[in-house]
Amino acid sequence: MSTPLRARSTVQQTAESSDSAQASLMKMMDRFTVASARLSERHESLTAEIESLRERLRVKDEELARAERLSTLGATAAALAHEVRNPLGSIKLFLSLLREDIGANTQSGKLLNSIEKSVTNLDHVVSNMLQFAADKPCRLQPCSPAIVMEEVTAQITNDHPELNLVVEGECSVRVMFDDSALRQIVSNLWRNAGQAMRWKGDIVTKLWMTNEYWGFSVHDSGPGIPEVLLSNLFDPFVTGRQEGTGLGLAIVRRLAEQHRGTIVAKNGSSGAIFELRFLKGVI
Repeated sequence: MSTPLRARSTVQQTAESSDSAQASLMKMMDRFTVASARLSERHESLTAEIESLRERLRVKDEELARAERLSTLGATAAALAHEVRNPLGSIKLFLSLLREDIGANTQSGKLLNSIEKSVTNLDHVVSNMLQFAADKPCRLQPCSPAIVMEEVTAQITNDHPELNLVVEGECSVRVMFDDSALRQIVSNLWRNAGQAMRWKGDIVTKLWMTNEYWGFSVHDSGPGIPEVLLSNLFDPFVTGRQEGTGLGLAIVRRLAEQHRGTIVAKNGSSGAIFELRFLKGVI
């Protein structure tokens, strides 16, 4: 009778041992599955991070190449502007002397006025070229954007009374900024919008402020920005108008970047919108 009992005991032990081995194997498979899932997640995370780094590197490379192109272009523009400015001064002087001899109301005098207007426009282009090429340091000081905009409004509306300039939003904000640079930014944006609308229409500027940033948007009621220009609108000498030099917006972006700011352009439901953002620096 003892032999069958020992046999049954051996069979039972073998079965228990098999169940234990199977349970251990299942646990190992579970751990392997969990480890594989973690490795897969880590691999996906690393792959996404690598792609992000590649994209950031590509953007930095493009920015570096753009900076090099602009540096070369700026040096060329400065040299060209200096060569052009000296003859322009002589031409202006000769025009004033001729006007004294001919008289302003004669037919020849009117032709002189047209020539002088063209010379003035060319001198404006030269000034923009020199300003674009300049790399002056920012002189940060307490500044009220609303006050600067009020001054620029008076200047522009005096020359173009059919243009409606409106400033809304956080008009009490004060920041650390180079006020002459801000004046140039606002003037260029508003004049660019005015030219697009042929100096008739609305330009609404909204000032805003958060805990970290301040900025403003400029929205005009003009025809908007041609889609083909949106990608390179801030590059020098890019313009959609025959009378434009393509330097106004390039100067705006350079000044914004000097103040650690950004600018983007887009089309609204009507007209163009320019949005600028700067580190707050409120005093």
